[in-house]
Amino acid sequence: MGSASYEHRRAFGVAGLRYTALYTGNTLQLATRAQGNIDAPTSTVTHALDQRLDYRIGRLDLQGLFRVAQIDGKKNAFIFFRISRDFGAF
Repeated sequence: MGSASYEHRRAFGVAGLRYTALYTGNTLQLATRAQGNIDAPTSTVTHALDQRLDYRIGRLDLQGLFRVAQIDGKKNAFIFFRISRDFGAF
């Protein structure tokens, strides 16, 4: 089992745009349960690549997540976008 990570704080030449990548390879094929639920069926994640973009404009946070993984021998992809705003004092 091993992992490697990379972070760039000025991705694509844009100030404040952070890019993070995490690759995890698991040759031991340990079984995990979805969302920590002990009643969920086990699944084996052998490879996973997580990529993330974060950007802040004033009180507005933008986040994009992209994941490609191999779970139980099947390829799986996940895309998630989130926009949030802070209210109140910084």
